[in-house]
Amino acid sequence: MNGNFFVNKQINGISGGSGSKIKKITVDLSGNILLTGGFSGSADFDPGIGIVSLTAAANLTDIFLAKYDNAGNYLEAMSIGGVYSDQSNSIAIDSLGNHYITGFFTNAVDFDPGPGNATLFPATAENIFIAKYDNSLTNIHSFSPQNKSSNLLVYPNPASSYITLGANLPFQKFNYSICDLSGRMVLTRKDAMNKTLNISMLSPGAYTINIQTTKQNLYGEFIKLL
Repeated sequence: MNGNFFVNKQINGISGGSGSKIKKITVDLSGNILLTGGFSGSADFDPGIGIVSLTAAANLTDIFLAKYDNAGNYLEAMSIGGVYSDQSNSIAIDSLGNHYITGFFTNAVDFDPGPGNATLFPATAENIFIAKYDNSLTNIHSFSPQNKSSNLLVYPNPASSYITLGANLPFQKFNYSICDLSGRMVLTRKDAMNKTLNISMLSPGAYTINIQTTKQNLYGEFIKLL
């Protein structure tokens, strides 16, 4: 890497103020740039002369997913959200070009940006969600483990081989289970001690993790890369 400058673009409205922020950036198999996070108010997602304006519901934070070519030119964007604050925290691309986003939502949200309906209903404040979209940003599947708010830090996220559990997990034995997008348990272990977990055997995609100790029950989410 030689540090040469390639491109610089501005998205009007995603400035970090009033709850607007880009949380993750990734690149797809064609070299296109994808951004995800949350925004409030209205934002023009086309950094060029065109206008692609999206507006968050009730002036609170909505989820966005936007795609640009490798020169930073606008390709497409979508927003999803309910009447309260919702946010995407991470994004990953699988080998087929499908997009996975994960984060939290606080009221009923239709995760299908098109005419279809993929509404999820949270059981608690800031419920975890995982949503899968194809290359044209059409919703394939959305999932929320009910009664599970995200209270466990998992890093790095996305990850390829290992994840580390956050500081809010005490140094003691714990049980954990990992579930895929359909809610199917794919990995489980009892009496674990190491807070760094090997996830290299998992297929690329989005997952939730449940940690159980004698004193607490923690939930988090992460995205597995190739």
